[in-house]
Amino acid sequence: MELNFSTDSYLLFFAAIFAITILPVKIGATVFGAENNEFKNCVIAVFLGTTLALLCGKLIGGFIGLVVAFIAVSTVYSKILGLSFSWSFLFTIGVIFIQIGIMQALTKFGMFT
Repeated sequence: MELNFSTDSYLLFFAAIFAITILPVKIGATVFGAENNEFKNCVIAVFLGTTLALLCGKLIGGFIGLVVAFIAVSTVYSKILGLSFSWSFLFTIGVIFIQIGIMQALTKFGMFT
């Protein structure tokens, strides 16, 4: 199945960013039973988590930077979404798997080809 659309569309760009970043956090927050699983909290968590992950990657770099970024993102999810600290690590792994699944689905529909 191949869909034809303009890759210059801003609406399509923001829809893809939404599907890849915020939607997995919202799905994961609902599945994991987070206390604060409202949409606005998911947006804030994604923004802060992404900012911290980019800073860790830029300032530390390498595998250690990746580990520190994972811990930072898990901490952000824990504090903002109201998950326990130990559950936030599993939550972060779950969100990563949901993101991979969404990327594969978007690729199958011709989004990134």
